[in-house]
Amino acid sequence: MADIVDQHEAARRLGMTVEEVTYRLDYGQMMGVEVDGGWRIDTRDLESFRRGQELGRAIAAAGKAPVDSKSPGEFQEISPDASPGWRRNPEYEIDLVVVPARVEARYAGATVAASDRTLTVMELGHGAVYYMPKDDVDWSFFTANTHSTYCQYKGFARYWTLQVDSRVEENVIWAYDEPHREVDGLKDHVGFYWHRMDAWLEDGAIVESPRDIAGRCDARHSFRALYPELARQWHPEKNPNINPYECAPWFRACVWWQDDTGHEWRQPIRDRVLGHPPRHDPL
Repeated sequence: MADIVDQHEAARRLGMTVEEVTYRLDYGQMMGVEVDGGWRIDTRDLESFRRGQELGRAIAAAGKAPVDSKSPGEFQEISPDASPGWRRNPEYEIDLVVVPARVEARYAGATVAASDRTLTVMELGHGAVYYMPKDDVDWSFFTANTHSTYCQYKGFARYWTLQVDSRVEENVIWAYDEPHREVDGLKDHVGFYWHRMDAWLEDGAIVESPRDIAGRCDARHSFRALYPELARQWHPEKNPNINPYECAPWFRACVWWQDDTGHEWRQPIRDRVLGHPPRHDPL
């Protein structure tokens, strides 16, 4: 029987704030079910998220990518023209759409960025994120730091810390200086953690969330969100460049699965959803 915890216990186990856990649940990075204003999280999903965080830290420390293996000793150098994510999962979707409004980000009473050219980035398995041109950011409030992360679809990101008077937010914005060519529209833009700003405005009116562009991909359409029990059989080690939240149920990518008994096999995601037997004998 699955162990279910709320967002407070999840935060304690992960060493994160409740606000950060809630954001990641809303954003789609962590699986959970919203019930009566709170969250119910399966500890198996919590463990999957923790492993992903550990892998991300290892990638950032190495400055290399897990092209064919999740073992840090086998990470490889990559170029903007050689995304391991798009290579393994060519059906992945990231849409960049200009927000038809003047967008402002405010923190501690200051407008730290304002732009008529903001992009809303809709990504399969994720919530929408606003990216602003670097020229529209007030850099007097930001200081570059040493934090970095890697996305196999977008590339390596570097981060900045925000300070207004005595208030400080670390790693609050990021940029892909050399994004993978499939998303080269992100070059010279910075992404913002929505929940870490005090307020967002569009054409002078306060808004509560990024724009939800009709017909675009997001966290609600991922294989993991729609088929959580099947997603838990996603092999934790043998799929280094593809994750269940990065796929839709109709994707034909052939991935490794593992059931509760340790039984392993390869099968396309679409066939798994439709209940087809594996095409080949499992190994």
